[in-house]
Amino acid sequence: FQDIVFTQLPLRNGRSNDEGPRLVRLLLDGSLRVLSEDFDSAADPDVSFDGKRILFAGRRRASDHWQIFEMETDGSGIRQVTHEPNDCRNPVYQSTIYVITSDVPWRQITFVGHGSGPASLYSCRLDGSDLQRLTYNPYGDQDPFLMPDGRLLFAGRQIERLEPGPKDRMPLFGVNLDGTDYAIFSGDEGAPIKRMPCVTANRLAVFVESR
Repeated sequence: FQDIVFTQLPLRNGRSNDEGPRLVRLLLDGSLRVLSEDFDSAADPDVSFDGKRILFAGRRRASDHWQIFEMETDGSGIRQVTHEPNDCRNPVYQSTIYVITSDVPWRQITFVGHGSGPASLYSCRLDGSDLQRLTYNPYGDQDPFLMPDGRLLFAGRQIERLEPGPKDRMPLFGVNLDGTDYAIFSGDEGAPIKRMPCVTANRLAVFVESR
């Protein structure tokens, strides 16, 4: 059994409410430790590959835009990664990036940017620099997950289509870390809406689907 980091939603009138979520860590002894005490809201945690840091989306005040932050796994050392004029959510760590024009490789993150248009996938370095837009779906992309082969797996909304089938659907797509080779991963199989994909240790893609 290992510690688990997750988003906890407050209860109002006996039901969970998505206003004011917080990050908590479930410890080995069954107790909970709140990791986002200084935030009005915090969600979408992603643990680093070495298990030492947590990437998450948060806002310190209710009037703030959601931004991406990083902290130590005990909640200390919080630093802000993005400083965008729009909401940034669902961050995930990318694997190492290297190009022949660079002296050394570097690590990046992926997140969902909510601008004036549809939500899209973006990447940036861990200091917030070198911001790049990765997807240009006119209906919006969500839920990125880094697969073992280095591609990003995510849910992309599709509305207009020529072939038979539901017009409003959300299949799964894959894309390289630089935004190239945007391609369908799982389309019309099963229900038309597929969300929150991830990959198991034995390399099976699992996700939540609905109609």
